[in-house]
Amino acid sequence: MNVPGRTAVLLVEDSAVDATLVRGLLRHAGGDPFCVTQARTLAEALRFLSRTDIDLVILDLNLPDSIGLETLRRVVAQSALPIVVLTGTDEAVGIQAMREGAQDYLPKGQLQAPLLARSVRYAIERHRASRALRESNESLSRMISSAADAIVTKDLQGSIQSWNPAAEKLFGYSVEEVLGKPMLMLFPPELVNEEREILARIERGDGVEHFESVRIRKDGRAVQVALTISPIRDSEGRIIGASKIARDISAQKQAEEQLRRQASLLDQAFDAVLVWEKMERLSFGIKVRCGCTDFRRMKRLGGSVTNCCKRRRRRGWSKCFRS
Repeated sequence: MNVPGRTAVLLVEDSAVDATLVRGLLRHAGGDPFCVTQARTLAEALRFLSRTDIDLVILDLNLPDSIGLETLRRVVAQSALPIVVLTGTDEAVGIQAMREGAQDYLPKGQLQAPLLARSVRYAIERHRASRALRESNESLSRMISSAADAIVTKDLQGSIQSWNPAAEKLFGYSVEEVLGKPMLMLFPPELVNEEREILARIERGDGVEHFESVRIRKDGRAVQVALTISPIRDSEGRIIGASKIARDISAQKQAEEQLRRQASLLDQAFDAVLVWEKMERLSFGIKVRCGCTDFRRMKRLGGSVTNCCKRRRRRGWSKCFRS
């Protein structure tokens, strides 16, 4: 059926008069030519759809073996092709057909060559755009699902709209437990105002770059997180919510606190404190008053510890390092 340079159309129409009219209108529509194949019943159309290259379906809903929107539903179930529905005088049927998978509809009493050709080409382009958007959304969904960071979206009232697996792991709640619930369920009482401030900034269109805060897990434990929050806009540019990326930095904060405590203890030490690596190379030292070493010679870290010692003590230091 598919001829190079032509749009392959499957016309599902049992009326010979209407089929001849559609063929004639497409032939005189101008632009790229159409190659039309007719099916007179739904069963015949489904056979064509299963084995023939087709670009678009023009579908009459009332056929000898199927009536009304059920005809469309069966075609949609069989094929992902763009569909233009031919209707009677009832506009509501055409609108419902578009809700159920058709790309466009045309009342038979209003068929004209330019209008029919425009509808066919529009349906093909709209279908391509919808498929590209769907594939893009599916790809984005896979990326979000596999992301190591927690990714959560919320509306402007602060209600949770999406929740990826990493968020489940970080906060302990399943997606079923949080959808539609307020984001405040994750906040400690003393930080409730932080959420109000975030929502106010989002409504103004401002993002919230990397900042650190605390959230509460399902088990009641506090978790320190780094957050990035961005507004979500609809197709018309209106802000409808926010996306939040959260990373657990509890281990990092614990390590930093441990280093601060060690540094504080070392600063308060009265005795000489040395940290050395292999080959007796000094990596850390605190200058204090001590009779066993000459710290005036410790100007550069990485020097030999024994070289920093007074001569009479070098043998003892060397023995200590070898033990």
